[in-house]
Amino acid sequence: MSLRSLAHPVVILSTGLLLLTGCVIGEGPYQPAPPEAAPVGTEQPGPPPGTEVVVVGPPPPVYQESITVSPGVGFVWIPGVWVWGGGQWVWQAGHWARPPRPGMRWIAARYVFLRGRHVFIHGGWR
Repeated sequence: MSLRSLAHPVVILSTGLLLLTGCVIGEGPYQPAPPEAAPVGTEQPGPPPGTEVVVVGPPPPVYQESITVSPGVGFVWIPGVWVWGGGQWVWQAGHWARPPRPGMRWIAARYVFLRGRHVFIHGGWR
């Protein structure tokens, strides 16, 4: 068997193996895609804004979200944020919502390191 007759199967096999392995190029650690935004105006009731909860550590990095077109007059964009729930950080996707009453404004949830403790501070309408 000549070298030339072996070259064809070797090329086919090598090409097939390369296609099967795939190639992913990215920067930084793996970060799963954020969940889809909640339907418009569907905030879940929760603790009052400003309620503090001691947590185990800081949240993961914030997802970079695109602000979509407003669904109508009077809607407010509520940015996505990591919230503390069920003993872990949970991503709450950004979405459009209407204030429950005229004159109310959205206070964003936030994380702080306060008095030597990791603290999550609930957001909400005020």
